[in-house]
Amino acid sequence: MIFRVVARAAVVTFVPVLAVAALVFGGGAFAKEDGKAGGTVRAELGKSLGEVQDLIQKGKYREALAELKDADEVKNRNPYESFVIERLRSSAAARAGDNETAIKSFRAVLATGRLGPKEREQFQVGLIALEYRTRDYAAVIELAGAYFRDGGNDNAIRTLYRQSLYLKGDYAGVARELTAEIEADARPNRKPSEEQLQLLANAYLRQSNQAGYIDTLERLLSHYPKKEYWTDAIYRVSQLPGMRERLALDLARLRLDVGQSRSGADFLEPAQRALLAGYSLEALKFLDQGFASGKLGVGPAGERHRRLRELAKRQAAEDASALEDAESLALASADGKLALSNGYDLVLDAQSEKGLALMAAGIAKGGIRQIDDARLLLGYAQYLAGQKSKSIQTMRSIKGDNAPAALARLWVIQLSN
Repeated sequence: MIFRVVARAAVVTFVPVLAVAALVFGGGAFAKEDGKAGGTVRAELGKSLGEVQDLIQKGKYREALAELKDADEVKNRNPYESFVIERLRSSAAARAGDNETAIKSFRAVLATGRLGPKEREQFQVGLIALEYRTRDYAAVIELAGAYFRDGGNDNAIRTLYRQSLYLKGDYAGVARELTAEIEADARPNRKPSEEQLQLLANAYLRQSNQAGYIDTLERLLSHYPKKEYWTDAIYRVSQLPGMRERLALDLARLRLDVGQSRSGADFLEPAQRALLAGYSLEALKFLDQGFASGKLGVGPAGERHRRLRELAKRQAAEDASALEDAESLALASADGKLALSNGYDLVLDAQSEKGLALMAAGIAKGGIRQIDDARLLLGYAQYLAGQKSKSIQTMRSIKGDNAPAALARLWVIQLSN
């Protein structure tokens, strides 16, 4: 399954280049003398450049560019005159949408070294945005790196930088950049943006880094518990070793709780598994919800569904009468497996205090081969008993990267939300 939602993160809006272009001369007349740098504009150029600026202010950008070609013909221009010409050209070209000319002029202005710190940053931002607009992602990466080294911290530029890394195929670079950014901004009651996490997840996915992808997907679920994220998370977990062999019923419990049980099979199969495991009350729960949702009891198989529900009802009645001896039988057993199972039955029968105590005793008694599976069942039973904080604590005690731990982490997210 492809995490389709993340693809949205590959679309960004451009930094407002025109807004940067508007700052090139700030709306006022250009200086005919540059006292700081010792430059002057000769009279023969001054009149022409004044007309260029008037054209820019009137929105006649193409005409301004044409007028600047005459200024280019003036011989023996001094450095300051060349600076003024390129600065005017950068403004007109950026506003006219002549990206190629604007890029050359922005670079030329920056190369003069005549800009103060604030103006230099403005021109850097404009140039980066222009290079992104022309899809020269390598240039964006190089320029943005220089911008950050100079102390720039504009979030829009950081977005363009990340996007350029992504579009150039440097997915490891994207992951490093985003991870560092998220960690640097980590504060209480502050969460990463959904777009940051989406792009990070996609970067991991592009590298086939399943561990990084699942970790980021879990963070998305923690902060933005959307249906599409749950769909993908449950699919990923369902593919883990041991899930289909041992934990299919555990997965079905989570799927039901987060609203991911959508087909008749999502109710029917776990009901059958619960019956085989001896949990008739739980089987009846799945079946009743399947009938209530309209997924069971309809169509050609509807009669079979009804017979199965009647069977579950009869079995539940028989099991309820046997629960009186459940505790003594379990405690007399050589290992803790029967105590765990019988204790869960008691919880399903609304005898939570006795059932949870018996389950805990079974785990403590030992002899249970898959101890994490047992803790997972105990945590779920605590949740059914209304002990949410204890359930979270139990789920968090399941460590590692195996199937029970993955399910437990999702339960913690669900219970915390």
